[in-house]
Amino acid sequence: MEFRRLKLAGFKSFVEPTELRIEPGLTGVVGPNGCGKSNLLEALRWVMGEASPKSMRSGGMDDVIFAGTGSRPARGLASVTLALAGAAGEEIEVARRIERGAGSDYRVNGRDARAQDVRLLFADSATGAHSPAIVGQGRISAIIAAKPAERRALLEEAAGIAGLHVRRREAEIRLRAADANVARLDDVIRGSEAQANALRRQARVAERYRSFSERLKLTEAQLLFARWYWARVASETARANATAADTGTGALTQVAARLATDASNASAGLPALRLTEAESAAAVQALRAGRALLDAEATGNARRRAELAALLASVARDAAREAGIAGDAETAEARLVAEGQSLAARIADAMASQPAALAAVAVADSKVSDAETALGGALEAHAAAAAEARSQSLALDAASQRLQRGEAEARDLAARLARLGPVPETTAAAAAVTAALAVLGDCETALAAAEALRPPAEAARSDAAAMAAATRATLASLVAEGEALARRLAADSSGGPRIADSIETAPGHEAALAAALGDDLDAGPASSDAARRWAGMAAAADPPLPAGITRLADHVMAPPEMARRLAQIGFVADAPDVGLLAALRPGQRLVSLSGALWRWDGFVDLSVGGAGGRNAAAAARLRARRRAGEIASERRHAEAALAAAETAMAAAVADAASTNAAERAARMARDAAARGLSEARAKLAAAETLAARHAGEAASLAAASLRSSAEQARLVAEADAARASLLPNAALA
Repeated sequence: MEFRRLKLAGFKSFVEPTELRIEPGLTGVVGPNGCGKSNLLEALRWVMGEASPKSMRSGGMDDVIFAGTGSRPARGLASVTLALAGAAGEEIEVARRIERGAGSDYRVNGRDARAQDVRLLFADSATGAHSPAIVGQGRISAIIAAKPAERRALLEEAAGIAGLHVRRREAEIRLRAADANVARLDDVIRGSEAQANALRRQARVAERYRSFSERLKLTEAQLLFARWYWARVASETARANATAADTGTGALTQVAARLATDASNASAGLPALRLTEAESAAAVQALRAGRALLDAEATGNARRRAELAALLASVARDAAREAGIAGDAETAEARLVAEGQSLAARIADAMASQPAALAAVAVADSKVSDAETALGGALEAHAAAAAEARSQSLALDAASQRLQRGEAEARDLAARLARLGPVPETTAAAAAVTAALAVLGDCETALAAAEALRPPAEAARSDAAAMAAATRATLASLVAEGEALARRLAADSSGGPRIADSIETAPGHEAALAAALGDDLDAGPASSDAARRWAGMAAAADPPLPAGITRLADHVMAPPEMARRLAQIGFVADAPDVGLLAALRPGQRLVSLSGALWRWDGFVDLSVGGAGGRNAAAAARLRARRRAGEIASERRHAEAALAAAETAMAAAVADAASTNAAERAARMARDAAARGLSEARAKLAAAETLAARHAGEAASLAAASLRSSAEQARLVAEADAARASLLPNAALA
């Protein structure tokens, strides 16, 4: 893509329509501060789709419209049109116009377009409003201080894939929008389904309501009809009954009249009958009173008869009991008389034998008293002896029991001493601890050696990685630069083959060749069919260059059709003197490294090789082609260096990995040795503790055995003494 023209109207300081032509080569704008140079760059960015007012040095996008001065009114709209050539050479015109308060619009070749379409158009050509190729104020420092993401964007744009990223971002935005729409559609569908289900339920309810309503109406109609029918039947029945009742009422009225006549006739004899009835009732009442009195008298007489019969029976029983009592009294009186007589005889006998009996009783009382005294003393002596015997027996039993317990304790101590066994051995555990200490020392030495090898290996790996990264970065830079140069050369060769594409110059001689050949470098080679080409001509009698002048052909490799032209071009390091210029023959010229030109006819051009010279584009193309060749060579060397660096890095990584593995193995061995030492020390401590416990227990058992033997001897002596003292008491008892 090649920019050709920039048209501005009402944009910032360009109030009048202004056109800037961008010719092949370098186009520069020179002027004092504030003349609007930066506005041209901002116009380019604005027409390429810039949307940030801050990037336009404005508070709002409407501020890019000419705001007016003291002598000129403000404009209502501004427009910028950029004419450019596409990759195939086609003409493309991009225009952007903004109206105050109404926003801006885009046109591409006269057709309305979106801002995104314009941005994609420039992004596909590796440029755009934010392209690093547009260098403004502070841009260089921003590139130097760029973040990794910004550097990546810079490399992607240099690689020509910025348009793909823009399209990808737009596609992702559309996909996200589509996903959001699909999710929203799913929500709407679910909501619609829920509403449809609710409507279906409501429809079913409404259908049931309509069915029930129709059935209710039919039932109500049937009920009303039944009520009306039965009311009609009841009415007819009531009417018939009323007619029959009217007929019966007449007959009953006649009967009632007849009965009333009979009642009036009977009422005439009613007073006499009532008097007779009263007299009869009085007689009946007198009879009833007399009968009641008779019944009461009969009941009293029967009660008195029963009382008299009971009284007679009680009197008879009392008489029989009095007769029995009298007989018993007579018998008792006779027995008492006999007993009195017998007692009187016995009393007389006792009175006769009373003195002798009193003497015998006194003697017997004396003997009994003496015997009781002796018996009391004997009983006391026997009780004391028995108590002493029991005490000695109990002491003997207690001594026997203590003796048995002492013997049992002695046997238990002997059994415990037998079970105690020999003293535990600690020599093997101590030897194991010594061996574990030696192994741990060896492992510590091996670990120290492995740790000493790790830093050099890590340093070598880091150096190899840094070298590989630097080589990779150099290769990436060369690749990016080569691709950029390839795109530039491809864009320059869009107009057909050029002879300049077949020329290789020595470094630094591009400006000299461009100054010597000028626009002739754009002509085609002899092998092309271009209208403007180098056909080639054999050298006839061309004059040689002045003595001491180096031919430019010695610094240039060109097709043979250019040999005659290059043979007449000389190369000088400094400006030639007048004599040297006078020695030039027709057709000959001299050039310098800076691109200055001195021709045989006196024409001198000292600015053609400058930055804004007309041959600067040709020199730049020559430099680009030479640089492309150098990049290809450097790229091959960089690829070889990268392969070597990656090989070295792989070796360093393997060495570092093996070193780390050796260190890990040494550390694991050290840890295992430390654990073995800890276990050996624990076993030694356990053995020593067990031996100390064994010795203490053995000493304790020996002391207990001695105490038990002494106690057993004492108990035997006590038992013998108790047994000896028990024998006399037992005999006494």
